[in-house]
Amino acid sequence: MWNLQFELIPTLFSIFAWGVILVIAHFLYIKQEINPTRWKAFIVLFIGVFSFSFSWLMDSTVMRFPILPLGVWIVYAALKNKEAKWPAYRRFAWLGFWSNFLFLATSLLSVYGQDLVYPPDQPSTYLADVTEASVVPSHPSAKEVALRDEALEDLSKWNQKAVNSVQWYKEGDLWEDPNKRDERFPYLLKDADSKWGSGADSQVYIEEDGKGLLITTMQEQYYYRTEQSVLVGELDE
Repeated sequence: MWNLQFELIPTLFSIFAWGVILVIAHFLYIKQEINPTRWKAFIVLFIGVFSFSFSWLMDSTVMRFPILPLGVWIVYAALKNKEAKWPAYRRFAWLGFWSNFLFLATSLLSVYGQDLVYPPDQPSTYLADVTEASVVPSHPSAKEVALRDEALEDLSKWNQKAVNSVQWYKEGDLWEDPNKRDERFPYLLKDADSKWGSGADSQVYIEEDGKGLLITTMQEQYYYRTEQSVLVGELDE
């Protein structure tokens, strides 16, 4: 099943930010007495974006706080000895640098906006389209089972539970061959699509009784339980 993986909200904010920057650049160009070559002005603008920044990770998104205008210095060094060149391009270089603060603001907003539109703790974010979903064994202890028809159509019946990874690990025989001991989540759900624009990349495991889902992403794990098994076949009662 084809599903384009991208984050809609950050993409929209990026388009908005660049739109604002280009509009400002246009007005700077038409109001400036010394008009530089238009395409060169925009190249200077893009060079001006380069900066020495302080970076940190926020909810898997890299935030950059600009400190030193490296791009502006590069443009100045290239044009300072050319008559009238630096005054003509200076504003565009500085616009590039100050644009970093707009990018920072939109990045912060997009993090909260993405989580608001696509809640990371809701199974519907990861299981928006299950029409072609199927079950494959992920451990030798898996039985011959299949996904029950329409089993994952109503996700409102799934309740989130705490992920007790340490307890689950201790429940097994630590000295037994991992391929021989029972696995709590021996089934993998494949061909289930996440919500369009969520950018959610996950692995969905099904519990041995068919009544639990473990959704694993790069950042977090989410565990859900329901009353009725989503599997049919050789399940142990």
